Amino acid sequence: MLDRVLVLASLAPLALTACAEPDPLAPQPRAAGRVAVAFYGDSLTEAPGYAPFVGGGFAAIVRGLSGERGTEGSARFAADLGETLVAIEEVDAAVLMWGTNDVGALDYAESALVESMTRAVGEAVRRGLRVVVSLPPDLLEGDALALRNGRLAAYRSALAARLRESFDGGDVRVVDLAPRFAGHADPRSLYLDGVHWSEAGKALAGAAVATELQALLGDPQGAESRP
Repeated sequence: MLDRVLVLASLAPLALTACAEPDPLAPQPRAAGRVAVAFYGDSLTEAPGYAPFVGGGFAAIVRGLSGERGTEGSARFAADLGETLVAIEEVDAAVLMWGTNDVGALDYAESALVESMTRAVGEAVRRGLRVVVSLPPDLLEGDALALRNGRLAAYRSALAARLRESFDGGDVRVVDLAPRFAGHADPRSLYLDGVHWSEAGKALAGAAVATELQALLGDPQGAESRP
């Protein structure tokens, strides 16, 4: 779906192809033997996002989409599992994080979000991937802030409990970013606008995710992809 094969029969199509903008969702080159990790989420994940701060040992495939809700994104991730991530790109693990856009929606339903996330994680595990689920931190600014942060807190708790209940084989890990952001010496420095993260916020999130990925996959430096 994401890969394209172009047949150039003349110089005219070649000229048009040269002017085309690069596809931000196109697979990134992967060096032989590197552990490949797919990052899915909303604008907090969208390229370049926090993936570069996870560390250079992993080959990152960044598939975040601005404005996306978890009920939509988890379905997109599940579809990609069947079309490209496993068979073509040979992804070893996935990092999933949604929720920030969901909790501001008028039709928000926590149970639907938790269910869709759990299904997506289950499908990934069934196909042999290991999964890190990141739980987004509170917001510092925005409309209905208390309501949205209250929903985020309840969602984090419900999803973490559901994943612990559903997966006990060591293929799934959960990282709650909320206490890490709230416990920072200067939480506001972690945000650009109260919602999106600064470089310091991305670095904090990346370090937390890196710890969980290393627990699942080992040291990525020079590591080979698992069978």
